[in-house]
Amino acid sequence: MNRLLDAGFIRFCRYVDWISNIVPIVKKDSEKIKVCIDFRNLNKATPKDVYPMAIAVIVINKTLGHRIIFL
Repeated sequence: MNRLLDAGFIRFCRYVDWISNIVPIVKKDSEKIKVCIDFRNLNKATPKDVYPMAIAVIVINKTLGHRIIFL
């Protein structure tokens, strides 16, 4: 582990509350292992937007005929 730290390949994590776990999964059609990442803890720690996303159709319709778009 010290070699990896010295080489800068790995580093200590400061944010262990939302660390994403690596989950090895065995593929159904073979014995190969697929590496997946579980982002559920990161998703819980990510702040949510206080405003909803604009619906693309509404934005497109409101911008028709204009040369400059201000959103």
